[in-house]
Amino acid sequence: MELDRISIRLRQRGGFESIDLGIRMAIKDWRPLWSIWSLCYLPLVAVLCYLLWDQPVLLVMAMYWIKPIPERFALHVLSRAMFGETVSVRAALRDWSEVLTPGLFAQLLWRRPFDWMRSFNTPVVQLERQTGAQAAERRRLLGMRFGSYALALQFVGFMFEWVLVFGFTMLVNLFLTPEGQDFGNSDAMFTPLDLIYIALAHATIGPFFVAAGFSLYLNRRVILEAWDVELNLKRLRSRVETMRAGNLAVLFALAASCSLLLVDPAMALSTKTPETKEKAEFVTTPPPLDTPAHREAVKIVSDKEFGDRKRDEVHRFRFHREPKKREYEPQSNWLGGVGEFLARVLQVLGWILLAVLIGAVIYLIVRLTGGLEQDIGSGKSGPKILFGLQIAPESLPDDIGQTALELIRQGQVREALSLIYRGALSHLVHVRKLRVSAGATESEVATLSKRVLGSASAAYFAEVLAHWIDIAYGGRLPDVQAITRLAERFAEHFGKVSEPVPAEVPA
Repeated sequence: MELDRISIRLRQRGGFESIDLGIRMAIKDWRPLWSIWSLCYLPLVAVLCYLLWDQPVLLVMAMYWIKPIPERFALHVLSRAMFGETVSVRAALRDWSEVLTPGLFAQLLWRRPFDWMRSFNTPVVQLERQTGAQAAERRRLLGMRFGSYALALQFVGFMFEWVLVFGFTMLVNLFLTPEGQDFGNSDAMFTPLDLIYIALAHATIGPFFVAAGFSLYLNRRVILEAWDVELNLKRLRSRVETMRAGNLAVLFALAASCSLLLVDPAMALSTKTPETKEKAEFVTTPPPLDTPAHREAVKIVSDKEFGDRKRDEVHRFRFHREPKKREYEPQSNWLGGVGEFLARVLQVLGWILLAVLIGAVIYLIVRLTGGLEQDIGSGKSGPKILFGLQIAPESLPDDIGQTALELIRQGQVREALSLIYRGALSHLVHVRKLRVSAGATESEVATLSKRVLGSASAAYFAEVLAHWIDIAYGGRLPDVQAITRLAERFAEHFGKVSEPVPAEVPA
């Protein structure tokens, strides 16, 4: 799926917020949406009126019963509009075979009375093209979190339709009818006007109902398959791939400039100039000379008449330290303390910025080169599901190549390529013991596979991956001849599931 083309912002939303988004989607594309609904629904109502005019109850039930048909055309228009493609009414009608298959008969027959989340479940069959047990399992998985919202949406939509019918009836009977005309004497349960009101109510609420259910479905897939994360990773990868040597040079230049902040600015305050040192030595008083006069003066001062000596003791903890006094500290310059504090802060920020830049450069190098850690021999069993695909050996046939060729002969080319891709992933994970992280992409797996595969097998896997991306995400038609060649060469590179291929020497 080409997530880059989606016209809505991909993020996780709540149930009611998703319904609001669906209403906005319906309003944005109101012209093709209501046009295709009216063109598909009203002619069917006219045919039903011609066939069941004498049975008004059956006619009303039939008008309600055929609603999945116009809903499918409305969903077709919305699904294309989500990718920025405007679908005209004529183009939508030309695609009637794609719109009405598969699963329409099931929706109109045995599933019709019991499908209470119709607008939420229809994309599984119509857009994902899943039927049978796979569609049931898919509906169960999607409905785990938003099934209650889809059920409430269907109930509220049904109530709004009958509110509109009642409102149309009151509008006509109370305000638009001639005075004195009595509408209460009719014995029929539904009058012709009631049938018109019901058709108008269905045509008014139907597109909103389809858009709200489709929005719930999209939000559930965003949460379940992490579309928002995948889109952000693709954008990040595109930015990394466009980075050139000039950008790295700018990063290193910025790192070099930040290293200038590592110089301690306090050195300028604590270092004396030669002139200051000479001045300090000049004003220092020299020690007294040892002369008879000096000795006599010391003896006189030491007499008790001039005072006693006193000894003071102060007890402090061992870890207590006296603050060191700096040799030169101006008392009046308070701006020096502020400047020193700012210099310390800039020094710390410089270290942090340098560490971040070095880490970013290392991360980019490891990311672009595929990492330095070997991904072989983890000692743990590999995952059974990768990229939403079953890759457990027990879920695959023994001879994948021959099974894929049989699928191609039956016209199931996409299923054949899916089997080949799953078999290759299973061989890498379970036979070659390749460790694949939870957030790895298909391209990263192709890069990692070169460590455990030879050059020929790695090229074969890259070719399989390229065809899978074109069909699964690009929506392109499969090349039958190319996929047939891949199926014929599968055993050459990956062997059978029950017979592991001997280890190759990576190129």
